[in-house]
Amino acid sequence: MKTLKIQIFIFLLAIICNINAQIPKLVSQNREATIDYSKLVKVKPIAELTKLVKGDSMYIAFEFEIEKHWHIYWKEAGDSGLPTRIEFDSTQVFQSDIIWQKPEVQVDGIIRNYVYSGKPILFKKIKLKNDKQDSLEVEISWLVCKDICIPQSTKLKIPIKVETVRELNSVWKRKKLLSKLKQNLKSQNIKFN
Repeated sequence: MKTLKIQIFIFLLAIICNINAQIPKLVSQNREATIDYSKLVKVKPIAELTKLVKGDSMYIAFEFEIEKHWHIYWKEAGDSGLPTRIEFDSTQVFQSDIIWQKPEVQVDGIIRNYVYSGKPILFKKIKLKNDKQDSLEVEISWLVCKDICIPQSTKLKIPIKVETVRELNSVWKRKKLLSKLKQNLKSQNIKFN
């Protein structure tokens, strides 16, 4: 009888310990449920120029702000994930491929991924096709992941002014801004041409 009581006591103790072990997981899951997934990634476009002449080309930077502990993917995502995409309206501009900064390598067991976290900056070079526009439309899509992955996208309009004659002042401003972009890229060991 005494051994049966001891076995029941040990059984109940094991159940209590298992319940206590599950409490942090339940609390963590409850915290996850309160996250506003629409605010995990913010994207801010930074145009090299706001005034252009038809046929001009320029760089546009896209600064991502990614929630702590979350990440998005590089062009070669790795064993899982999807690459980030930046696509302008093809009727408005000719566009280059994305100019990627160096990604972080994330290893989880046998899975290796190439990701960005924090505030990465990706660039695209564009060239205007026509002079009848007051903004550039761009669609950006990404997969944001932590313990789960969520596909997200946004459509942005970047205001521009198309001029018929280039102002000398805008040439000076462009050289100054382009110099800042080159310094930013150089500090991140990104080749720029």
